Amino acid sequence: MNNILSLSHISKNYITDKEELKAIEDITLDIEKGSIITIVGSSGCGKSSLLSILAGIDQETSGSFEFGISSPVIGYMFQSDALFPWLTIYENAILGLKIRKQDTEENLSYVIDLLKTYNLYDFKDKYPRELSGGMKQRVALIRTLALKPDILLLDEPFSALDYQTRLAISDDVYQIIRKEKITTIIVSHDIAEAISMSDKVIVLSKRPCHIKKIYEIQLTNQSTPIENRNAKEFSEYYNKIWKDLDINV
Repeated sequence: MNNILSLSHISKNYITDKEELKAIEDITLDIEKGSIITIVGSSGCGKSSLLSILAGIDQETSGSFEFGISSPVIGYMFQSDALFPWLTIYENAILGLKIRKQDTEENLSYVIDLLKTYNLYDFKDKYPRELSGGMKQRVALIRTLALKPDILLLDEPFSALDYQTRLAISDDVYQIIRKEKITTIIVSHDIAEAISMSDKVIVLSKRPCHIKKIYEIQLTNQSTPIENRNAKEFSEYYNKIWKDLDINV
């Protein structure tokens, strides 16, 4: 098994003025190279905290994780597109490269290719206010892909979009990830999105979260996320995952 990332007994506690809160408890998980993994769980269970630990933004209280390759490049895309309004689309797309001083001719050419491939080249000299929400999300993704990450972390990347745009952009993002063959870990609260995009769905319990169930997603005639929702196995996965989630309504 070719694992690019292995988590071993990860736990995370947060200290407040009044108490110590346990957010994550004893998570062990292997991520295979080139796979798409989606983590689902109830609101506030610790999904984003886990992603922050993997990104190096936060630190685990106990446990450890290790990569299956040396010096991996981690790309992290947040819930909002986080584009700078005073920069053009092209300037936003190459910002990560400039910050890392990796804005070589080869890398800049790669960004141009991405903009062309994903129908944004004609907008490269425009500003974020001139683009739709879905287009801005694609720019944010291209900015992340420009760094040629080994692992891509997506924290509810479509949550700010309306339903129709969300479906269309999830298709776009899925095809980009598959084409670029990037290992991807997605945090989402959308069960349908998780099933339609993923090789595996990880269900977390309520806080402090632990892994409650892992689903290997196997759909007949697996295709794009939109088409995958029509697979005969889709509703069965949906019902099982819904029952596993600790949600009180």
